[in-house]
Amino acid sequence: MQASWSTPLAFGYALLIGAAVLVVGTLAAGIDAIGMVLVLVAALGLVFFGVSALRLRPRLAVHDNLLTVRTLTGQRSYPPEEVYRIRVLSLRHIGRRSSQLELDLANDATTSRDDEESRRRGLPPADSRLVVFGRWDLGDDPHAVAEVLAAAGFAVEQ
Repeated sequence: MQASWSTPLAFGYALLIGAAVLVVGTLAAGIDAIGMVLVLVAALGLVFFGVSALRLRPRLAVHDNLLTVRTLTGQRSYPPEEVYRIRVLSLRHIGRRSSQLELDLANDATTSRDDEESRRRGLPPADSRLVVFGRWDLGDDPHAVAEVLAAAGFAVEQ
């Protein structure tokens, strides 16, 4: 089974266009220096998120019985035994429900003794790597992604 998820390209381009409109609008309006600095900081933030959305593709992928995660620090693939927990966390904020896909993954520094003790207690190791993806990161509903991961053979908590 092969599947991948990432932020839709249109969102990344929209952020970059928004940054350009913000800068051009600020220059055309001729605001004061402090206002210009604040707007430029906001524009830089939009550029950062836009470039991240376009560069970090795919954010999550399943191929050849491996789970591949791409973050700002790089890309790493995990076999099923290094994926300690996958679950969908649903939260309610200001009357709106949002979901996040939570992955507990093996860290390079995970020691076997900690690993054995944690597994005996039904928990991921204390120094495991936690990666959280929202709908924005995946471009899809986290519940649907969890179903695909379960169908691919990864243990997903319900």
